[in-house]
Amino acid sequence: MPKVVVAEPEAGPPGGPDGVLCGCALLATARDEDLVLVPHGVGDAFLGYLGGLLGRRLSGANVVVGRAADDGRAAAEIRARAGDLADWCVTAYRPGRAVLALAEDLGVPLSGMDGTAGAAAREFLRFGGAEAFRGRIGTRLLASTVGAPLAPGRLAGTEHALATAVRTLLPVVGRVLVRQDSARGEALVVTVHDEIRDERSAVVRVPADDCDVDFLAAELWPLLSGHSGAPVLVEVHQRVLCSYVAEFWVPGAEGPPRLLSVAERRPGVAGLRLPGGHLAAPVLAGLTAHSVNIAAEAGRRGFSGILHVESGTTGGGALLVREVREGTAPGVPVDHLARALAGPGYARDRVVLTRTGIGVRDFAAAVAVLEAAEVAYDHPSRTGVAVTADATVCHGEIGWMVVGLDAGHADRLEERALEALLGTGSDARVTARCGQ
Repeated sequence: MPKVVVAEPEAGPPGGPDGVLCGCALLATARDEDLVLVPHGVGDAFLGYLGGLLGRRLSGANVVVGRAADDGRAAAEIRARAGDLADWCVTAYRPGRAVLALAEDLGVPLSGMDGTAGAAAREFLRFGGAEAFRGRIGTRLLASTVGAPLAPGRLAGTEHALATAVRTLLPVVGRVLVRQDSARGEALVVTVHDEIRDERSAVVRVPADDCDVDFLAAELWPLLSGHSGAPVLVEVHQRVLCSYVAEFWVPGAEGPPRLLSVAERRPGVAGLRLPGGHLAAPVLAGLTAHSVNIAAEAGRRGFSGILHVESGTTGGGALLVREVREGTAPGVPVDHLARALAGPGYARDRVVLTRTGIGVRDFAAAVAVLEAAEVAYDHPSRTGVAVTADATVCHGEIGWMVVGLDAGHADRLEERALEALLGTGSDARVTARCGQ
């Protein structure tokens, strides 16, 4: 059955790096006859490279540029390209209202949503069920339902409630995170410790014994709540040493979720390591248990599709749920790509690294450098560096997947690739875009 693959329709601005990298990566899920709806153009050089890597015939004929929630132009373009849509379906790595609207406009089904359970899943999407998981409030609602571990928190709807929340939570570890309910929203850390910076947020230092919490709340409320008076989330801010992402396929309410992979976020790098690094058996068991429960609860509520549950381990050994996100985490279908390159059993005999934010001036030159350095992906050995996304034209960066025999081999392959790119002078350069 031919399909329309919808890239992330809400990953920032249409030309933003997350949307571009995600759209390129989703091309890896397309077969020769499929169409991929992306919010940006895709270069012929990358399409030819990806097709050769995966043994498919991919070209500009597979790419439709548009937004799933636009004024109908994307649907019209799809009809013009596909002709008869009788046997087609729509699939998306991150389904939501926009994706469902496109499928209904085209008059084709959403993949995996058939029968009574499928009707329930479509109704769930139609009224914003998938979007309800986004943000920290959605995460806390879902995780708390199944008793998953969360950092203590409060939702403040007024300036007074904000002061009360800070006054209550600050003494727990001497640090709270105050933020808007948005991955891209304003956030800051209020702390009694001698800290000068935080990885993601501004830091406000307050005295431990004589903090005027009411004055602090009066200063922070208009900054974070804005003109709309939106609620502000206050959480105890515990340092997370390692973050792990469990990826599931959730079939809605008709069956249990299926665990696809457990990956470790790479510190200081926008990317993942699969399998999930140095997890001790008890930690892995706890992470898997609460992640499965969250995914099952999402299915009971009507969600169908890919779901990620991100958890972190603290310095004291506690395990905390950090984020529940439908679809991309962080922007690429990692398990699908790993299976396509290294085989369905890659987790048993290979270690996979992903990375974005690798700045290069020219895609073809970067690929040539990797080949000359003898680190390019090699199918017979099932090892090497495969470029999985090209944003060189608009953002000057690429993303890749490294497949190694073990952790040390994968690290060495990536180091050789980075060194080779750095050594090419004007042809390529390497920058760093830190992980989320």
